[in-house]
Amino acid sequence: MTNDRQEKVDELSILDLLSTLIKHRKLIITWIVSVTLFMVVFSLIMPETYKARAVLLPSSSETSFFDGITQSLGIEGVGDLLGAGGSDQSYRLKSILESRTMAEKAIAKFNLQERYGEFLLDDAINVFAGRIDVSINEDGTMSIVASAKTKYFSFGSESRETSKLSADIANFLVDQLDFLNKELKLQKARNEKKFIQGRFDKTKHDLDSVSLKLKDFSEKHGLISLPDQVKALVEISAQLDAQILIKDVELTTLKSQLNNKHPMVLQLENEIEKLRRKLNELKGDVNSTDMGTLLPGFKAVPSLAMQFFNLKRDVEVQGLLYKFLVQQLEQTKLQEARNTPTIQVLDYARVPQRRTSPWRTLMVLIAVFVGGIFGVSHALLRNKIQFLQDSGDKSYLNLKNTLASMKTGFFKKK
Repeated sequence: MTNDRQEKVDELSILDLLSTLIKHRKLIITWIVSVTLFMVVFSLIMPETYKARAVLLPSSSETSFFDGITQSLGIEGVGDLLGAGGSDQSYRLKSILESRTMAEKAIAKFNLQERYGEFLLDDAINVFAGRIDVSINEDGTMSIVASAKTKYFSFGSESRETSKLSADIANFLVDQLDFLNKELKLQKARNEKKFIQGRFDKTKHDLDSVSLKLKDFSEKHGLISLPDQVKALVEISAQLDAQILIKDVELTTLKSQLNNKHPMVLQLENEIEKLRRKLNELKGDVNSTDMGTLLPGFKAVPSLAMQFFNLKRDVEVQGLLYKFLVQQLEQTKLQEARNTPTIQVLDYARVPQRRTSPWRTLMVLIAVFVGGIFGVSHALLRNKIQFLQDSGDKSYLNLKNTLASMKTGFFKKK
């Protein structure tokens, strides 16, 4: 019995609602049409946004000057340690694109400060940064998306101009990225060349000096060779000394780019320490575990032969270091003279044929929905007030008196 009564109440409520909506259908339609017309007009006059996209592939041919260490020395290049890998190269290019220098060039090229309506350059740079999106994709490529907006009340030719501007900005960034990256690499190559040239000149001088000393010593004492075991000791110690000197060169350059606590710096310092420990084993400063049973230590060499040994070893060390620096000097010269593209452009930006915003169809659909909600709410409210008025409910009288007093008070203040 109770359920039947509840169902009848629900049916009456639904019928009352439908009756109310039908009764105030003109009001509801008026709301929907009004809100929709407002949204249509607003969507037509609001700024249009166009986006152009360029796709790049960072060049993988970048090398460090350490990569030319000879295999005979067993020295490996540290190009990876210095960030010559593809992923690091992508982030390097991303940093260039997002730099202030790049923003200033683009703003000056396209007169964007005036277009943005910004009095200060810093504000124009902030707007520009918000309209440029640089992303590194999973496949190793880079995407540059440039956005451009029209002004309010813009139609026809200005829309086409803005569409073209977005593509021009994206392609300008591509060209400038290659130019700036070349300049940075050229400056880096010049600095490396200057550093290597200095070490090369010093090593050449040291090699000439020690070679002359060896010659004078040999002529004075009549020594021209050493026993086979001592000769092997000279070669091994010279190799170790040369590796230590070469890694010291690497460490100096690495510290110029990274702080002293960086894991790469600590790793290289650890390698140098291991090489010095091996050299100390040969000298007899520590107990030898690997070579002591095969080769005599430095202390086992007679005094006169020891002098000849040291000179011979110094010549070997400086010779190996000289050979290494010659190769690296030539490599830095090639890098300095290289003028090849540093990026590969997979897709230049094309003029977009469609705007990315506003989404006018979606805005109109939302306006219809919102207008319908306002219309139904207004209809229900009007119906409720009419019901209270017809029934003489005190709530309606109180509301009427309150509104009247508010109106009277408002005009008195005026």
